[in-house]
Parts: sequence; structure tokens; C-alpha cells
Amino acid sequence: MTGIELLDDPRADAVAVERELKDIARLNALFGGTRAVVRELERFFKTGKRSAGREKGGAWTLLDVGTGLGDIPRAAAASARRHGVTLRTVGVEINRAAVASAIRADRSGGLTLVLADGNTLPFSPKSVDFVVASQVL
Repeated sequence: MTGIELLDDPRADAVAVERELKDIARLNALFGGTRAVVRELERFFKTGKRSAGREKGGAWTLLDVGTGLGDIPRAAAASARRHGVTLRTVGVEINRAAVASAIRADRSGGLTLVLADGNTLPFSPKSVDFVVASQVL
């Protein structure tokens, strides 16, 4: 490996990290990454609450590994609300600057952010209902 990717580098400049995360969120919106994830989740929001034994108002949890600014989980939560589903969202980032940027971007305060490595997630088995890892290698 010849270097560390900007968003994985704990010493990366916070301004550069936030600029990169804004670009990624913009690309998610422009090229359909966010829509693709939300479209798949909506199948569960529409039918899953009945088939999974979920009561109306029962909460589900979405974990987004490499959440960036949290644009995908925020869009998923908005879609869930439209379907009468409560979706708790958790975003994981490895970079402190990325977590700080995501906190600033989450004006609603609905996204729980966790500073952790996606390779060693600090969650117990079966503690989340959905896992998303979009544009993360």
C-alpha cells in the first residue's frame, strides 16, 4: 500500500475531509446511490412491518458503515416516516473529522454517530435490522 486514503487517515485535514464528504453526498444524490438504497428499504417499510411482526410504530435500526455525512440514513429515515415506520439510524466512521462533519450535517439530531472501524464493529449480534455500506471498500 502506498498511502492512506484521505477518509481513513486519522491525521487528515478536517477541511479536506468535509469537502470530500460533501462531494460524496452530492454524487450519491446525482447518480442515484441514495435512491437505490432507499428504494430497497422501502420494500421492507411497505410490507416488512406486517411480515416481520412489527407493530405500527415499532422501531427498526439501520446501521450505515462509512456513513460520511449521513445523507443515506437521513433519506432512509424520511422514507420510513412516510410509511409509518420509526427508523433509528446509526452511522459509523473511522475518522474523527468525518464524525464531526456528520454531526454538523445532521441538523435534526436523529443520526447516532459512532467512531469505529467498520472491520470491528462495536455492536452485538442481531442488534440492528439493516446494514448499509455504500461506497466502502
